[in-house]
Amino acid sequence: MKKLLVSAFLGLSSLALATPTLKYLSPQSCGLDFGSGKSQAMAKQFRRQGHDCQCYDVFYYPDPTLLRRQYDFIVASEVIEHLYEPKTVFEQWLSLLKPNAILAIMTGFRPEDKPFAEWWYKNDPTHVALFSEKTFAFLQRRYGLKCLSLSQNVIIFATTTAND
Repeated sequence: MKKLLVSAFLGLSSLALATPTLKYLSPQSCGLDFGSGKSQAMAKQFRRQGHDCQCYDVFYYPDPTLLRRQYDFIVASEVIEHLYEPKTVFEQWLSLLKPNAILAIMTGFRPEDKPFAEWWYKNDPTHVALFSEKTFAFLQRRYGLKCLSLSQNVIIFATTTAND
């Protein structure tokens, strides 16, 4: 029963990021699920829609050759908050993306309408980096990204070309 519940959660979690991301992809795009975990639930969502999606995870799929390719999209679901060096990894993601590619991130956004002390997400000891809409607005400006979508806990960026 526990395995079934975990599987259902992973499926719902992957839908929360995959569904809005799929709207921005060209047919047969090539992507990377960074921090995929063992299940490959997210990658399966993209594959079902005709996209190639590789899985990279430092624990389950640590294939360094995947970090030397270029992608049409990268998705990172519940990953960035676990990174001790999020700037380094964010820049790595950008270096792996082609021009006009998609970077989709899901993490708990700090709510602006609640005191920080009441925000449950910060209590997870594995969450070592925390983000808000303001953080992602800064990253958008800093790296010249285009924000395609911002919804609860999901942000989708597009990289730009030199002419944009």
